[in-house]
Amino acid sequence: MSHPYPPIRDLLSQGDTVLICVHQFPDLDAIGSALACYWTFSQLGVTARIWVPDQDGVVFDFLPGASELSYSCPDGVFDSIWILDCSSLSRLPAEQKVARLVEEGLPLVNVDHHVDNQGFGSVNVLRPVSSVGELLSAWFLQEGLEINSKAAQCLYTAINFDTGRFSYSNVTQQTHAIVAELLNVGVDVAAITQAMYERFSLQDFEVMKMALDKVTVHPGSLFAYTIMPKKLPPHQVKVIDLIRQLDQVDVFVVFQELSANKVKVSMRSKSIFDVQQFAAKFGGGGHVRAAGVVLTGESDQVIPSFLAQLASDMSGER
Repeated sequence: MSHPYPPIRDLLSQGDTVLICVHQFPDLDAIGSALACYWTFSQLGVTARIWVPDQDGVVFDFLPGASELSYSCPDGVFDSIWILDCSSLSRLPAEQKVARLVEEGLPLVNVDHHVDNQGFGSVNVLRPVSSVGELLSAWFLQEGLEINSKAAQCLYTAINFDTGRFSYSNVTQQTHAIVAELLNVGVDVAAITQAMYERFSLQDFEVMKMALDKVTVHPGSLFAYTIMPKKLPPHQVKVIDLIRQLDQVDVFVVFQELSANKVKVSMRSKSIFDVQQFAAKFGGGGHVRAAGVVLTGESDQVIPSFLAQLASDMSGER
């Protein structure tokens, strides 16, 4: 391996208590990775506490250890902070609380695969691989750490999610090689697939219908988008993955009203446009093919402005 990972045992000591943080609106890569750390660290005599800022409709209950997730920042004394799948501290809802812990001298281990990561940790473990799940798997394997069946299930879920069932361009030979290692440990692929993709309720289908009813395609087929209202029934639909199935369009955008002056934006690109670079113009980030941002302002103002800039930028690339 051309860029070896730092020794995990140098970052952790037996008896340590670690606070693991994930980004706002966490996905299954973030949660699966956090739980994989929970199971792997416990074998080293380390206690992990996991802080999940919000659930955002994503169902995590099928993952081993899901009951250990805390939806408020845990109190207590910690020996280090591990932040997973987060390109910037600004993506943590309680950034000030974490910053205070860091100011008190706590080591901060920044583990991420986003190309725009700001390197904010005292230790930065950054690799441009498919997922944090793949990064952690490679790291654990390099260290010779035991990946038990529970951790393997979590890591497989993380990789599966961030590769779109192994269909995105971020999938490499190493991705498949690591998945093979996880399968050897013991992963029920069928059960995980069913839990991830075949648990939609009637409410979920209502949300899908709302999303599809509002799909709009740019006149020049530059992009397609949909706008989701603020008040939605509880659901686990990944709307961006639903509309990206539209043919002959490269860029897809989902706007989700969060409050009177906050709009969450999710972006995807199939092959041409760099959505990470575009999202960065608005203070967001992510990957070349998947990015997001939260816009501040009234939706009837910020959405047209965002779309106008997108049309302008995409027209310039044609």
